[in-house]
Amino acid sequence: MRRSISANREQYAAEHAKFATEWNARRMIRFVAKVNPNFYPVPLQPPHETAKGRKQFGRVTQGFLSKDDFATLYGISSEVLHAPNPYNPAGFTIHYKHTVDAWSHHIKALLSWHFVQLLGENALWAVRVPNEGAVEALPVVADGPFVVQPA
Repeated sequence: MRRSISANREQYAAEHAKFATEWNARRMIRFVAKVNPNFYPVPLQPPHETAKGRKQFGRVTQGFLSKDDFATLYGISSEVLHAPNPYNPAGFTIHYKHTVDAWSHHIKALLSWHFVQLLGENALWAVRVPNEGAVEALPVVADGPFVVQPA
């Protein structure tokens, strides 16, 4: 199995020489997508059996951490982690957009069950990230070509 983009430093560096100093989440997403357009997890509903030995995954269409949400949360987290600017006329207020519980729900909705396609592979993996315990990654087999339509 090949590694994901985060583990493929050479391929990412070839696309973006300044990757080590990149801080903007929206630009990071665009750079990673150039290397692996299918890098972002596709959120799924738990599988259901359609026939003996066959399972199907429905799509989660809302309430998950989208790429835009990821970039927003990354920016909010950066504000929290860095010292506030004492000269900012707006003061020290940070607008979280959602509660911590809501952000947690969005992240879990994205990762609880999701498809992922690793860099350089045509195969898909169904990944389950439980609240506790080991993460499971299962190779996905299809009768024909994989088609993952945008939600």
